[in-house]
Amino acid sequence: MSDLEKRLRDKEKELEAKVAGEIAKVKRSLAKRMMIWIGWTVAALLLLVLVLFGVFAWYSRTNDFNRRVGKEVVKVLEDATGGRVELGKISFDLWHLAVEADGLVIHGFEGPGEPPYLAVDKVLLRVEIFDFFTHVTGSGVSSHVRLNYLGVEHPQFHLIVDKDGKTNQPVPKHPSTSKTSVTDTLLDLKAQQVVVSNGVALLNNRAIPFNLAARDLDAEVHYIASTDRYGATVDLKDLRTKMGKQVEAQSALSLAVELGRDAIELQRLNLTTGKSSKLDATGSFKDFAKPEWQATVKGTVEIRQISVLADVDGLNAGTVDLDLNGHNCTTSPAVAQKHPPFWRRSHPAETTKPPRPLPPDPDCVAGYLLAGTAKIHKAAYRNENVRLHDIDGGATLHVTPTELLLTALTGYLPGGGVQRGSCGLQIGWVRCHRRMSRLAHPRRRLR
Repeated sequence: MSDLEKRLRDKEKELEAKVAGEIAKVKRSLAKRMMIWIGWTVAALLLLVLVLFGVFAWYSRTNDFNRRVGKEVVKVLEDATGGRVELGKISFDLWHLAVEADGLVIHGFEGPGEPPYLAVDKVLLRVEIFDFFTHVTGSGVSSHVRLNYLGVEHPQFHLIVDKDGKTNQPVPKHPSTSKTSVTDTLLDLKAQQVVVSNGVALLNNRAIPFNLAARDLDAEVHYIASTDRYGATVDLKDLRTKMGKQVEAQSALSLAVELGRDAIELQRLNLTTGKSSKLDATGSFKDFAKPEWQATVKGTVEIRQISVLADVDGLNAGTVDLDLNGHNCTTSPAVAQKHPPFWRRSHPAETTKPPRPLPPDPDCVAGYLLAGTAKIHKAAYRNENVRLHDIDGGATLHVTPTELLLTALTGYLPGGGVQRGSCGLQIGWVRCHRRMSRLAHPRRRLR
């Protein structure tokens, strides 16, 4: 190779290196310009989004926005409930993802001048949005949104039941076609906290007649992530009921319960009524498709308060100590399914041919069994034919859907006598057996 060819080759390599360097400079310059352009574009878009969000946040606080949204909310609620809806005011806080509604009223089929079906002073709702890599449950948008807080202040519920069984409850215009159960829907919300304060519930049953008023109601509900359940506590400090011509009964109720997708657990229920009556109960309910339940009830009840609560005349004095356990069984007879409601049982129609009895059975072939003991202290009963007072005694109870059986029935009479026997109450008729064990004054009448 000659010197000329060698110099030409070196010059060629030098030119190629210079061209490659210039091309690299141009690429770096273009990349830098593109990054700057993309940066400015992203910044402009973010600024535009912030401006739009700020404008929307400002507009969401205006009366015009609240009025427009309020009208839409009223339409949705009227379609969902079927009643006439009133909404005093609705406001939004986008910074806290909160909605507040004041003066919500839903009218049912009540007459003029009667309280509405539902009235709420204030509803406050806050939601929480998760990032798109964190799913709560469900699909779509619902998997990124969770109900963080729901507060309801002074809800007033009024239900009227006419003599023909009709109520003032409105009927939805478009019934839901969803196949998802209510329990699953509630649990899918995973509401962190639900608070109901100063609630009022009024029930006017004109068929019995029966009136109920529940005031000073406080409730709190929270989601338990470890068990996928809701935990709830309810405190009702002023529960008033009136049955027929009886005087008004005043009671208080407190309970704690957990609700799952296929189970309900009553952790505690405390009921106080009258001067000294108190009942404590626990229970559980599993498998909604094939229900299994069990419950326990313990406490002391004034006999006079039973008369007031159940509209049973003649029970004047004394107390009853109860210790009961109940559970369901797998078989429920057809006659039990036709069992009349309690207000009809208290005044049954006369019948000449009672149905075939189904005796209580420890194996629960009659559908369910309630068993336990009852001890009576200083009881008194009076009607136009019988006058009893200062009766002490006890009995063992067995209850099925068709019969209440009192075994080991013992009564200690104030005159020194002792009555022992058993008594069974079945649908449409009563049968009792007794024997006199001892009577200190056989000619003395009970008065």
